[in-house]
Amino acid sequence: MFKLRNYFMEEAGAEEKPGAGDAPKTYTQEEFEAAVAGLKKNNEALLAEKKEAKRLAEEAAAAKLAADQEAAKNSGKLEEFEKSLRKQYDPVIAEKDNRLAKLSERILGAERKSVINSLSGMLVDESAADILGMMVKTEFDGDDVVTKFVDGNGSVITTDPAKFKEWLKGHKAFLHLIKSDAATGGGAGGSKTNPGGASGADAIQQKLNAKYGKRG
Repeated sequence: MFKLRNYFMEEAGAEEKPGAGDAPKTYTQEEFEAAVAGLKKNNEALLAEKKEAKRLAEEAAAAKLAADQEAAKNSGKLEEFEKSLRKQYDPVIAEKDNRLAKLSERILGAERKSVINSLSGMLVDESAADILGMMVKTEFDGDDVVTKFVDGNGSVITTDPAKFKEWLKGHKAFLHLIKSDAATGGGAGGSKTNPGGASGADAIQQKLNAKYGKRG
């Protein structure tokens, strides 16, 4: 049997003073279960009361904020009130914006470097990729990174790396920077070939022979 002497005494609202010869009172299983059910009910009522108090407090805070805004507006001090709010939140927003900007810069920088490296393989001197780098722009389009290839005026040529390579091959200002096999699709060892198929050195020799005659 479970002894709930104190519980039932408190529920009855009176303090029992047992005599010297009184034995502790015991309760049946039904009485015990009823007591437990009562305790559970009380706990649930307390939790419900706590939730309701929290809800009312939140509603009161929202109502007070709305009232303060309205009062400030009516008194011509809304701007001052909003300035006070901005003073609280602007530093937090600025910090997040700064972190986001740095992250975006790292992403765009890595993408741009990757594109420039992919172009360097078609060049006679890979250091010339620095020149082409000025024509590579990376930016965000929503959540995607877009690469734009621009000319000297900043006008977009294309967003397709393959088409940009073809553009370089057909531009006389950049043709001398490009390996002959990349420019023509043939040739060996980076030497440029003339339409007759002779190497650069052979072409020069042919011109000398034509002008001065072939020497033995």
